[in-house]
Amino acid sequence: MKFRLSFNFNQIERAPLRFEGTAPAGCFDISDDDLVRFGDVRYELLVSQISGGAMLTGWISARTTRRCVRCLRGFDFDIQVRDLDHFYEKEKDREFDLIPDLREDILLASPSNLACAEGCKGLCPLCGADLNDGDCGCRRDDLPAGGAWDGLDGLRVEIGPAKKNKGVSHGESKKKKI
Repeated sequence: MKFRLSFNFNQIERAPLRFEGTAPAGCFDISDDDLVRFGDVRYELLVSQISGGAMLTGWISARTTRRCVRCLRGFDFDIQVRDLDHFYEKEKDREFDLIPDLREDILLASPSNLACAEGCKGLCPLCGADLNDGDCGCRRDDLPAGGAWDGLDGLRVEIGPAKKNKGVSHGESKKKKI
């Protein structure tokens, strides 16, 4: 059976509707290169009728395992959205699915380029050893001072003259006599 988290305006005519529990991770369809594991989503939500619609308030949280951008190790990271606010315009006989809005909140609260620790030393650019485990013995003084990408500074690419296509301006404007 598919997990549903939804409401309609008939349910909130007399009193607010409370949702509390845990939603399976799979119903949020969240994936990322740095995301090793996305856990179930805990939630406490309240849908109240207000003038012209309904207001969803509450909080959600999920435990994730992320991949460190420096050393590539997995580490636990909690995503928490404490002040949810969503407005739904009143539409009689319509079922409002809350999952898409909660998914968006989770994605917006998920930072990118996370390191496992502020002092993470990352990987050796020469041999790939994890420098958090100790020095690998490589002579990193052979690397360019500014980083591994400095070699690209000397790269020069020559571009020949642009071909003119009829009807394409390539940034040139033509004056027409009137």
